[in-house]
Amino acid sequence: MALISDEDAGEQIPGELPDAQIALPCELEAEEDDALIIGPGGIPKTGLESSQPDPDRVNLKNGKAHQSYQTSIEGYSNIAVKDNGGAALEISPEGEVSGEAMVAGEYTLILEALKAGRPVAIRARLSIIADPRDLWKAIASDQQAPNAKVDEASDYCRSAEAFIVAASKRGRSHAQVGSYRDDDFSIRADTETGWHILIVADGAGSAELSREGSRIACEVVLAALPVLLAEKVDPRLQSVVEGYADDPESWALMVREELLKPVLPEAALEAARAIELEAAETDREPQEFSTTLVIAISKKVSDRWFTASFSVGDGGVAIFDVDKNEVAVICRPDSGEYAGQTRFLACSEFDDANDLMGRIFVDLRENFTVLAAMTDGVTDAKFPTDAALENSQIWSEFWAEDISKEVDLQSNNPAIQEQMLSWLDFWSRGNHDDRTIALMLPEQAVNECD
Repeated sequence: MALISDEDAGEQIPGELPDAQIALPCELEAEEDDALIIGPGGIPKTGLESSQPDPDRVNLKNGKAHQSYQTSIEGYSNIAVKDNGGAALEISPEGEVSGEAMVAGEYTLILEALKAGRPVAIRARLSIIADPRDLWKAIASDQQAPNAKVDEASDYCRSAEAFIVAASKRGRSHAQVGSYRDDDFSIRADTETGWHILIVADGAGSAELSREGSRIACEVVLAALPVLLAEKVDPRLQSVVEGYADDPESWALMVREELLKPVLPEAALEAARAIELEAAETDREPQEFSTTLVIAISKKVSDRWFTASFSVGDGGVAIFDVDKNEVAVICRPDSGEYAGQTRFLACSEFDDANDLMGRIFVDLRENFTVLAAMTDGVTDAKFPTDAALENSQIWSEFWAEDISKEVDLQSNNPAIQEQMLSWLDFWSRGNHDDRTIALMLPEQAVNECD
């Protein structure tokens, strides 16, 4: 034991060092680890610096949700995954990265590898971008509220000559907020008279009760047309069809003026009156029931199909023939005062006789593949311009590569309605309105597709 003299104290204390040799606690810590981390302003950071070097940082290319993923990590060998960060990826020792049905999110993967023969750690970042359709909500509408309407509907009917299938689906923009489907439709294949009737209507999204307006319009027209056709068209139809060959242009004008004008506009006018009556009885304004209306009728006469249409507002009616690669658009899309507007069913729309004639179309042919009546939720997405609606190549692609891929358009398909509703859920960027379509397919055309 060392004896140290302390003259001031006059006493020798065993084991003590002179003051100059006393080590303070912070000095002892510094001796133990001289790697103390000093932050800005000379302020020590808590914790000690890791002896491990910072990992290499790698940003993997972005991927898309629900799709397969492939990329590569270059400059490294013997790669091994220590933590995949929740990303379902396979990474080979050579750096080949792959995955299936990726889930949207941000991922950080911790890897080990060799770089120039030396072991390194890798922090790899990966972004899987969400599919836009996954961001849409599907909030059910209130089915207990007055004038409630189901979010989707479909129907099917058949005669000896043709069958009709129709489907209507609430748009994503409505589903996002839990509002109602404003579209509606009615169809009929009359086995006694041979008439096939297709009606679709698109309630104005800005009108509170437009869903009721479209329903009223379709129901009233479907009830009125069979009576009007029996009284005003059927007695003359056979002789009218036989006179087509004499002068087709004059024939069409005569048919529209004498045969169809007292029928199609009259049925639509009955619908407009019914809407006004409903508005009066419920103390509402007729504009709150605003809706478009598209009507198509077709009947086989003397081995030829007599088809006609009438419409108020946007949407579309067309006849497409696959064999001839021909399309006939038999409607006049109505526009409003400003771009993007349309016209709606109202009694005032029937005041101008010349305007009414411009809305009536007639067609006569031996055969065709499909007669289609659509609201703008379909036409805007599939035929975004008037020129596209008249383009036979676009129709050919639509028929063969689009709808026919998803729907087995055969009269004996028991799942046809469900398939139509599923098809209406197609994705089209910027087009999220209600969608309604009614298709009539002659049986001969159906058999040719078998």
